[in-house]
Amino acid sequence: MKPWRVAGLRTRRFPPWLQTFNVLCGIAALAILGFGIYFLATRGGARDLAGVLVRPPGGGEPRVDREVLERRLALPAGGTALGEALAGTDDATVLRVLDAAASTCLPGALSLEAVLAGRSGRVGEAAVAELTAAVGLEPPSPALPKLREMAQSALANAEPRSLTVYLAARGIVRGNAARRRAAVERLATFKDGHVIPLLLVALGAQESERATQKLAESALAAYATAPIPVEGTSEERWVAWWQGGANSSVSLPLPYDLKLLAEPLERTLERSDLAARREAVRNLGMLRDVNVREKIAHLLETETDALAKADAAWALGRIGGAGAAEPLARSLADPSALVRAAAARAIGRGRFDSARFAVRRLLDENDEKLRFAAALALVEFGDRSALAEVDIVAFDEHRLPGERLAALEALEATGDAAASTSRWIVALTDPDAGVHEAADKALSRYLKEEEVIVGRPAWEKWWRERFQGIGLAFPRGLGR
Repeated sequence: MKPWRVAGLRTRRFPPWLQTFNVLCGIAALAILGFGIYFLATRGGARDLAGVLVRPPGGGEPRVDREVLERRLALPAGGTALGEALAGTDDATVLRVLDAAASTCLPGALSLEAVLAGRSGRVGEAAVAELTAAVGLEPPSPALPKLREMAQSALANAEPRSLTVYLAARGIVRGNAARRRAAVERLATFKDGHVIPLLLVALGAQESERATQKLAESALAAYATAPIPVEGTSEERWVAWWQGGANSSVSLPLPYDLKLLAEPLERTLERSDLAARREAVRNLGMLRDVNVREKIAHLLETETDALAKADAAWALGRIGGAGAAEPLARSLADPSALVRAAAARAIGRGRFDSARFAVRRLLDENDEKLRFAAALALVEFGDRSALAEVDIVAFDEHRLPGERLAALEALEATGDAAASTSRWIVALTDPDAGVHEAADKALSRYLKEEEVIVGRPAWEKWWRERFQGIGLAFPRGLGR
């Protein structure tokens, strides 16, 4: 081999195999160095994501651990760190984290949204939309720097607890069913009378959100130092309690104003997005906003989607007043059984006597759900003659326990104490533990603290003494 010179020294040329080996060693060293730099740069992000994303044992998409997420978002800095840590995560996963974060109603959600709003594609669009709603704006959003500035101002100027209440208020008044429930869950952790008006609003949600209604009622029970009326619907009883003096020590103006939160919903009714219109109708009906009665009546008669028409019928029944009865009565002839059932329930809820006879005619329909809806509507009028239709569902042992329980809860929601308690008493002997436990709980609110009644015979005696002379036959039901 020919000698060659390095730094003035004469040496021998390395054989080819050794040269190749040296090159490979150099590449390996560079790879190790690069990995080390990447590890040092990303270990903070991995730490920030630790526990938030949990991959199922069998593989599949990672899920969001809400408990860990809530701890991270308790402070704005936690949201910022989490947003930065999500930089290398795929869009689908980031969107799940973003949705879960927004539903927590915690301050850190705003700082997370502010970070993710700068990302391109679906994530950026969703983050901008969430941030726009959180700071009280409507699309189109201002420029991103301005939007981030508003978020930072909200975080800097509002006490974290008050900001959480405000975000929960938006979730209840302007959110969808999932957001509403999440907001009520957040408010249930508070011991602050200022959240009571929001919990009362949540009680007015649709029947399909019964779980949310129950959660709101359970949260209200923590404030119930004064007696709660036992007659009427759940909403009526708690509103009567609130108006009866329970609110004397609470000053309402806080970080939220229900009217201001609701106003943009009216503009949403004119949007082409069907899902947005439906959500707006449900929220305005929950708030009983009389200013939109004509617009909702118009939607009831012009919408082509059956679910949207059913939502409009429900909202009209809650809003009530002149102008609601006629479009609801016309909807009793709608081709969709779903719309006819919703209209019947709305007529009963609004006590529109002019349409009462038309509702009674629905008892001759072949559709069982339609007959059931008509029966409940008549009960809301104070007419118990169709209770047999309720009993058919509530006491059929061949039906699933959930169906029987749903029928009993729907009857209780009408506010007819005599009818609902008689059926709950029969349910005490239901073969399913969940049903008779629910019956125990429903009946217990009619007793004073020192009172104890055990067993169906004792409850039947109590019922006959309390409701004697009303001419209501006690149902036979199951277990007899």
